[in-house]
Amino acid sequence: MKLCKILTKTVAVLLSAVLVSSAAVLSAGAAGRTPTGYVQEDPAFEAQYAEAIEKIYQATMNFEEVIYIDEYHISREDFSRLRSELIGTHAELSVILDTTYSYQFGVSNGVLMALLPIYAYSRTEAEERLKAFYDEADKYLSLVDESMDEFTKAVVLHDAMVLDAEYVITKRYEDGEEVFSNNYHQMMEKWGRCETYTEVYAYLLAQVGIHSEIVNSAEMNHEWLKARLDGIYYHIDLTFDDPIPDRLGRVSHKYFLYSDEAFDTEDEANSRRAHVDYETQTDTDNRYDNAQFHRYNTRLCRLDGKLYAIDRSTGELVRYDHKTDTAVPLKTISDTWQAENGSYWVGCFSGLEVYGDLLYYNTPKAVYSYNPASGKTEKVADNTFDMDFYSILLRDGKLYGVVAENPNVTGSLEYLTTLEEPAPIEPEFLLGDVDGDGKVNIVDATEIQRYIADLTDFTPAQRKAADYNGDGTINVTDATAIQYAIAQ
Repeated sequence: MKLCKILTKTVAVLLSAVLVSSAAVLSAGAAGRTPTGYVQEDPAFEAQYAEAIEKIYQATMNFEEVIYIDEYHISREDFSRLRSELIGTHAELSVILDTTYSYQFGVSNGVLMALLPIYAYSRTEAEERLKAFYDEADKYLSLVDESMDEFTKAVVLHDAMVLDAEYVITKRYEDGEEVFSNNYHQMMEKWGRCETYTEVYAYLLAQVGIHSEIVNSAEMNHEWLKARLDGIYYHIDLTFDDPIPDRLGRVSHKYFLYSDEAFDTEDEANSRRAHVDYETQTDTDNRYDNAQFHRYNTRLCRLDGKLYAIDRSTGELVRYDHKTDTAVPLKTISDTWQAENGSYWVGCFSGLEVYGDLLYYNTPKAVYSYNPASGKTEKVADNTFDMDFYSILLRDGKLYGVVAENPNVTGSLEYLTTLEEPAPIEPEFLLGDVDGDGKVNIVDATEIQRYIADLTDFTPAQRKAADYNGDGTINVTDATAIQYAIAQ
């Protein structure tokens, strides 16, 4: 529940406070402040008070002590809605504010005159926390690039967050302090509740140019979002896609990209709950309601511009095309996971990871690599533990097996091996095209002459292109050969 605290000082005293000068915008890698308008909770309310919301947000991020808003004529009754819009749509605010109260306020004749942010930390410590938050966001953002379409960006970030996170509302630390989760815990410590899952995911989506709407249900006491892909909004519930208790290496897609109609309807066959008692102002369509990816409970791994996953029901490792909703089976994991009394668990309990140009998956007793280009499979590690592997996880090049008694418990991460660094991918080059403009001409010959005279330096790719005659050295013979070739 989101609470507020009323400031009891008189307006005259409040308005006599001195403003702190604005600070420069923090910059930490690719991640930064939430771009305006990319995350919404109540679009109609935000449209009405867009200027006020933006002013309060920027002033708070600049650590101003008093924010004057009387010009916007916002009623005292609308304060809770205003606060909800601010905190819910700008995930980084909970990194620096007291998340129980956030703002004090002063009123005159029922109109909000000014807000006083309640900062939880000194400015120096808050800036350090913001930088840490942005740096951790960059790790997620490094998983996507501009060559990806919006579906791929959304699913890659969805899977990474769910695989990292554990659903925990409060946590007691070693010093005895009990803490209620906020977006900082979600991003940095990988634990949180529905609000933090949703708001951090919306923040990451905004950083890669995807709009979203925060959705709340009082009856369900729950929050999720709708993301706009190719101009249409679809429901995504990260919290429900993260198994409880936490299953390391497992990520569901049962609640990823649905229309209003499908999300409102219980699907007993696929164990999907109906979402009820919510309002939304964005339209949907049913493009993904029956898509195959809803069956996948591994990470959707991207390799060479294609997506790969494992279908739990069939055990097939597939190459999946979301544009046509087609899956090409590449390999079947036929192993069974044994239970007591000679019985076995129904389904395939393999994880899937990608590193370099290889995919990695597990059986109960081993981990294997798979090369989609050649179809070759190689064993990477044996299971030397007393229990089966129920998934795998790859972290910073280190491969771990998820060892558990059965598929319904969290299990433990056991280190297996450190994978070799992928060989750097050499850029394509045209022999003789030293300047990389796609043509071989007199400019390239001149650049070789300048290189010989120590007037310039070449990258490895340029040196490879400059060795025109292939004798392993770069000299005047190469420049002459290029001149002769272009003269023909």
